[in-house]
Amino acid sequence: MRKEALLSISMLLIILSLAVITVYQQPAAVKEIHLPKVVVRQINQIVSTYYQYVINNISVGNFTLALQMVFKAPSQYSQLNSNLSALIFYLQSLLNSTSLSLKEYYLLKTNESLNQLKNLLKFYSLNVTLTPIYSLLTKIYIGILQQESKLIKTKIEINVTNSTVPGGNITITGKLLTYNGTPLPFYTVYITLLNKQYSVITNSIGSFELNLTLPQIYVREIEVTVYFLPTNVYAGSLTTAKVFLNYYQPEIQASLNQTRGFEGEKLTLNFELKTISTDNTVIISIFNSSYTITDVEPNVTYSTIITLPTIPGLQNITVTSLPQGNIAPASVKLTVNVTYFPANITFESPGFIIAGLPTNIHGYTTPKFNGEVLVMIGNNKYYTHVIDGQFSVSVVIPPTLNLGNTPISVSALPPYSGTTVKSVYVINVLDLVPLGVVGYLAYYALSSRTVEVKREEKKKEGVGERKKFIFTDPIALAYYQALTAIEKITNEEVRDYYTVREYLNLVRGKIDENKYNAFSRLTFLFELRVYGNHALDLAEVNELLKVIMS
Repeated sequence: MRKEALLSISMLLIILSLAVITVYQQPAAVKEIHLPKVVVRQINQIVSTYYQYVINNISVGNFTLALQMVFKAPSQYSQLNSNLSALIFYLQSLLNSTSLSLKEYYLLKTNESLNQLKNLLKFYSLNVTLTPIYSLLTKIYIGILQQESKLIKTKIEINVTNSTVPGGNITITGKLLTYNGTPLPFYTVYITLLNKQYSVITNSIGSFELNLTLPQIYVREIEVTVYFLPTNVYAGSLTTAKVFLNYYQPEIQASLNQTRGFEGEKLTLNFELKTISTDNTVIISIFNSSYTITDVEPNVTYSTIITLPTIPGLQNITVTSLPQGNIAPASVKLTVNVTYFPANITFESPGFIIAGLPTNIHGYTTPKFNGEVLVMIGNNKYYTHVIDGQFSVSVVIPPTLNLGNTPISVSALPPYSGTTVKSVYVINVLDLVPLGVVGYLAYYALSSRTVEVKREEKKKEGVGERKKFIFTDPIALAYYQALTAIEKITNEEVRDYYTVREYLNLVRGKIDENKYNAFSRLTFLFELRVYGNHALDLAEVNELLKVIMS
């Protein structure tokens, strides 16, 4: 029977190891593995059984074997494994302690660890019962109670400074006695207040004393706890007392001239500090900004200008006075709704426009306001003023826009919001001119700058023959160098009847985004050079060419 049990455990460990290896052998890039629900349930059952063996071994005191199993457990249950290691340590310490105070300490830590263990088992969806460990703890607790019942009871008598001010001094004195009044000399007594712990040793007559300086805090009362931990002879005891703090509590009254404003708007804030001190400091905070006002006199109304943040929604404004000795801080909170003012925009534009030529946009707003609007066509932006609800702006349609419909948007700028979009038909003559003609025009357009045309024929890697123009003009030369590189990358041969726009669209998606963006920009600069004879930035052209050739 024992052999069968050992065999079952061995098979369980083998199955668990295979399951873990299967998960670990997934590619490193796979962060989450989705298994069928049936498989997940089976794995959870195996893992639950494994950890149940760990719990059972802990409950019967087989700590060494339990710890070995924890170390060999799957690493994806690392939190659970760490918790079990701590639980084993606390239980071992609890069982090995002879001091009653240490037993009570490790009993507390064991219970904390068990509560965490319950939450982790639920988190990992494991079906493991902790009843065996709770049964062990019940026996230990009964033993502690029996041990305590044999101890001599103690009591602590204390005297604490009844009241003081923030930052003041207090004295805590007392005596540690048995219940029949016998002093207990040279024992440690612990004192806690404001989340800090202090220790003192009783003198030859069981008395103790502690002098403390309080921090500059403003609460009405502080609780002092004095306690004695049990020993093998004396039971533990505890007592408390309170210290009252005396200070003056000011009051702030504050208001805004409006509770709603737009992003970046300036509002007026009025406040009055009701206090008994002079030369006060007040800090006004809103979002990530703050304003400091010094030499604030009591019972006087002050006005200051604050700027609303560029974050829409409800924003808190806090007005705080700083403390001064026995004068506590005061604070008040206001709320303002940061928003835009809605506006409707109507504008007129031609039915069709020619790329590269100017056109006029006229419009008006409802309600009428004085401010600014943003007009966008392609990547071009135009800002224009709105006067009494009307605006007019002359825009140039980018020569890079393709033939067809394109949107024109007009947006109101803060403090107003609203956008209107219309579609206009763009006629781009470049889309109608073949690449061969562009080369022909470029030859003559650049001839005044000693342009030399060379024709080469080349056949490489299955790419067909084509005609190339190599110009001594740096812009045209850079474009045709880029063209040659793009052909090699994409295996898309340039035909004489292609327009530069058609070829640009042809290679879209066939080269990486950085190269495409650089080639698109270089194509645009080439067009400006050929058709507009613009003086261009050669440094930009060279940088674009480097990206394409890399």
